[in-house]
Amino acid sequence: MPANFLDNPFFKQFMDKLRPSYKLPSRNSKFSKTLIPAEYERVQKAVEKATSEADFLSMSSDGWTYIKGSRLINVIAHTPKPFLFNSIDATQDIHDAPFICQTLSAEIEKLGKF
Repeated sequence: MPANFLDNPFFKQFMDKLRPSYKLPSRNSKFSKTLIPAEYERVQKAVEKATSEADFLSMSSDGWTYIKGSRLINVIAHTPKPFLFNSIDATQDIHDAPFICQTLSAEIEKLGKF
């Protein structure tokens, strides 16, 4: 979800109706510089904890392309509960077998460290 959703007048109206006393954070300050990094760290710690305590792990991946041409590879760790482990920007890469093998091998190594 893009950060500019905080500027959307319909979202602001929705929040005003939902909880009039709540003041939305500014997307250029608190939201992008404080809230998102803090949430990212919280989720990373939860994923690390879940994967390190799991009796077994498996991994899956999914690739997709944005309308504007950006290409992502998402890596999911299953503990058996799934967690988004990493999202890789592969826009500049050729998606051939050696690239996929190298990329996923590196993710397996990272996952194995937990």
